[in-house]
Amino acid sequence: MVRLPGEGQTGYVAQVSRQRYERWALGQLGVCLLASLACGCARPGSTPAASDPPSVARAGATPSPTAAEPKAELKRPDLRSLTVLVSAKPPPALIAAYGELAHRTTRASEFFHAAADGGFGSGSLVAHGKQRFVVTNRHVVELATQVQVSFAAERPGPDLPVLYVDPDYDLAIVAAPESSSAAATGFVLDEQPASDQEPVIASGYPAIGDTPSYQVTRGYVSNERFTLLQGGLLQSYIQHTAPIDSGSSGGPLTSELGKLLGVNTLKARRRESVGLAIPASVVRSAIERAEEDLARTETRTPEIARVACETLLGALASGDEQLEHVERGLGGDFVAEAGFSGLIATHDDRASLLESFTADPTGALLTASAKRLIARALSAKGDPRTCAALPTQPAEANVAFTVRLSGHATTWVFGWEQARFKLLHDASIKPLTTLQVLEQLGAVQPPKRKWRPSLR
Repeated sequence: MVRLPGEGQTGYVAQVSRQRYERWALGQLGVCLLASLACGCARPGSTPAASDPPSVARAGATPSPTAAEPKAELKRPDLRSLTVLVSAKPPPALIAAYGELAHRTTRASEFFHAAADGGFGSGSLVAHGKQRFVVTNRHVVELATQVQVSFAAERPGPDLPVLYVDPDYDLAIVAAPESSSAAATGFVLDEQPASDQEPVIASGYPAIGDTPSYQVTRGYVSNERFTLLQGGLLQSYIQHTAPIDSGSSGGPLTSELGKLLGVNTLKARRRESVGLAIPASVVRSAIERAEEDLARTETRTPEIARVACETLLGALASGDEQLEHVERGLGGDFVAEAGFSGLIATHDDRASLLESFTADPTGALLTASAKRLIARALSAKGDPRTCAALPTQPAEANVAFTVRLSGHATTWVFGWEQARFKLLHDASIKPLTTLQVLEQLGAVQPPKRKWRPSLR
């Protein structure tokens, strides 16, 4: 900025006429032109003379050889290339059940086919050391053991394994694709916790109709330390005002520098601009536990299966307070086996049953299966709850135990899903036939829209 002669003196600038100032500025420009002819006065963008001190080099000028090298500016990551679309299908047993239901009915056929196709949510490609992972929400992958990940302007890649599901927070860790060019980079987890009024950016793939569409929004941290009681555990979240919509589950919440502050997971109902994200510190811990599991050589032993069996029994004894922990111990085969009968048993009227099922079919069956197990466990008060391994084990990597519930013994079979042992079969449960299911579900027209995982 050019400083006028006498600037700062009382009343002087106010008395300078426009014409006088123009004449003065032209005179200064003439002096500069003469000086440039005589001694090489630098123009904006040109190289300063060797005699000029580095401090007077103008913006855009090339520094002299003796000038100190400036620090490289941190390059912000491309949000669009690191925010991914995660597509998850139900487990094979449920896909088969949905397919049979679609074949048996005309009115709800499209809905059951859509349920078999699964749904989608968002995810974040995260760098951790030399490794890369896709981080999303547990409720996006639900019971899936394999998911597909799509980057911007790319088609879905091959199936990728779900490496880890967090036992407490709504987090899932998926293997990163190797073929994508975007896999060479990833979000860096912010070492500093979010602070009140800090600007944040949310990105993801919420739906327009039934089609996922990339979206990026801005907001602020409105509460850096929001806590919520979930499954008997007090959990910490980042509360923010960046708009998030259905389908944004698992998408990144980043700082203005592009570092990952958290993973979006919840949206408050009946409130404006209240989104919740799982903090980066929790995401880091989940990734580290996933790495530990990958490094273990012996994870599928009968002893680890017994621990999973006893953990599930302990959660059942706590009732609905541990509902989410019970859900995490159930595998896809068990939900296909017990889900429909559990759904009917846990709903007093058909309208509420249909409302629950059509909103989220796989999620409703999972919850109903868990509630049915809890009800059986609570009715068996006083009975010893132990897992005794059977002398003859089933084929493959499954492990069977004798368990006492509701006053009688039953056989539980555990198998390996989502990097842990889960209950796959209960010998005491008799699945409903397809016709029995349709008799309960066929009275109300399911919605025409395709179901998709959404923010809760």
